[in-house]
Amino acid sequence: MTVKKAFLFIVGIGFLYLGMSCPFAVQAQDVDQLMREALERQQKVQKDVQDWSEEKKALVQEILSLRTEKKWLELQNDQHAAYIEQKRQAINRLQEEEEVARSLRMELEPYLLEVVDRLGRKVEEDLPFLPRERQERLQFINQSLTEYGVSLSERLRRVLEALTVEAGYGSSVEVTDRELTIQGTPTQAQVIHIGRVDLLYVTRNGDSAGRWDTHEQTWKPLARDTAQELLKTVDIIQERRVADLVTLPLEKPEE
Repeated sequence: MTVKKAFLFIVGIGFLYLGMSCPFAVQAQDVDQLMREALERQQKVQKDVQDWSEEKKALVQEILSLRTEKKWLELQNDQHAAYIEQKRQAINRLQEEEEVARSLRMELEPYLLEVVDRLGRKVEEDLPFLPRERQERLQFINQSLTEYGVSLSERLRRVLEALTVEAGYGSSVEVTDRELTIQGTPTQAQVIHIGRVDLLYVTRNGDSAGRWDTHEQTWKPLARDTAQELLKTVDIIQERRVADLVTLPLEKPEE
């Protein structure tokens, strides 16, 4: 073999080798690219999974919070519904009470006027003791029944108070200094009020004594010896003398 032929053979072998080795080099580069892309896709998927997990946790927490808020709102609704029902019942009761009060007022106002009118007639027909005090009380009550701004309860209280005072006179014993007209003559005397049983008078010097005649509506004189018993009675009532038995000419009560 000549040198020229040997050189051509070696060159041919070299080209053959190069032709055989190039596909393998290209395939290796493609595998690396594919692996990198797969890794990137895996990392992206992993990130998406992590993001979704965080979002899921947030959603679950929000759902739990919304459920808690829903229960609280349902409880508040129940409480408000019960409160509204209580208020509705209270309003109904107030309306019923207002209606009852209005009905009572319509009945009570004329009744109080009737009671005070009867009381006034009773005072006029009664023994004439404490005339000024009793008349002023009657005037005050009559004014109260028509005075603007005085509540019905206050009017009722004043009428009951007057009735209580008048009732108390039936069991009271009092002595008052008054000027009486005895047989046309003004006379200073001590008037003895013994409940509603009798009304007597005696002068301080014991010269004159008498009683109120309910039939004739005038003072009638009593015996002179009665004056001493009445003076003794005055001293006992005013606690200037110890209690003692006295003889009083009380008027016989009507049957």
